Amino acid sequence: MTQQMPPSYQQPPRQNGMFKNSSCLAMFGCFAALCIGLGLVIVISAAMFGSKPEPSSKMREVWISGKGKAKIAVVQVNGAIMEGSRSTGNVAAASDIVSQLNHIGKDSKVKGVLVLANSPGGGVTASDKIYNALKKLTDRKLPVVVLMGDVCASGCVYMSAFATKIVAHPTSITGSIGVITSTLNFSKMLEKIGVQGVTIASKENKALLSPFEPVKPEHKAILKKIIDEMYVRFVDIVAKGRKLKKDKLMKVADGRVFSGAAAVKLGLVDQLGYKQDALDLVKKLAGVSQVKLVKYRQRLGLADIFLGYAELPHELKTSRSMSLERLLSIKGPRMYYMWSPTGR
Repeated sequence: MTQQMPPSYQQPPRQNGMFKNSSCLAMFGCFAALCIGLGLVIVISAAMFGSKPEPSSKMREVWISGKGKAKIAVVQVNGAIMEGSRSTGNVAAASDIVSQLNHIGKDSKVKGVLVLANSPGGGVTASDKIYNALKKLTDRKLPVVVLMGDVCASGCVYMSAFATKIVAHPTSITGSIGVITSTLNFSKMLEKIGVQGVTIASKENKALLSPFEPVKPEHKAILKKIIDEMYVRFVDIVAKGRKLKKDKLMKVADGRVFSGAAAVKLGLVDQLGYKQDALDLVKKLAGVSQVKLVKYRQRLGLADIFLGYAELPHELKTSRSMSLERLLSIKGPRMYYMWSPTGR
């Protein structure tokens, strides 16, 4: 006898196979994405730490070309020389470069250094730090050859002064020996729009070149004295490093730039050439024939990769748009060993 179900009871609809497995597919997708993410982490970590692991060092060695026990270390100074711990495409970070040079000085297998310099110069202190680190290497009789790229001007000349040899491309631009500082003043603009800037300082020279007040001659005189001191230091270092007479150098150390050929005649550069010529010169000075070219990079952790190593898109970093908020955020005048034809 067939048992009948109560009218209120409804049999649950039979699930279609596609919907039945949708939750399983979602779980599988999440698992696959997780696996891919972990795989990327492993690959990146292997790339970061896989070359010549040296647990006691913050630097890792990266092979470029060649073979043998003797090494030639390649150091790139590309872009404006500024304070910072990591170099980017258009900024040569002083701390990063100094770390590389200090590491090179501790490696007994490095027999010479090739510096590829393509920079308009930069901050006074940043340039001085690199100069000091390079000089320490040459003081230890380690051959250092600087190869100038498109531009090696001002702070780039300063940092290279005590290199063993300097090679310039026939098309290189160099020189621009001098110091510059600049700031913005909004006092007239604020007066026109009826805005008054208020500055309260302990003494009259505390608010040096305040952007909200008319420029005072005495403030300009204070900064000019500092700039002149830094200029004398610049000329002294180049004269000693390049073994030039100071009075002769002073005649052309007025901020002008030179072609590579003109710089050779002046003694600022030793010879014209290309990368292979510079490399052959390092090997000759080091007394080695078969060498391994290497470079050094900072050893990065996962936190650096995911948090500190991301950059803004290039077009955002190079944007020249200037808002009032950005103008007012400028902290004050800074000293530069820099060649900047655009004045920016």
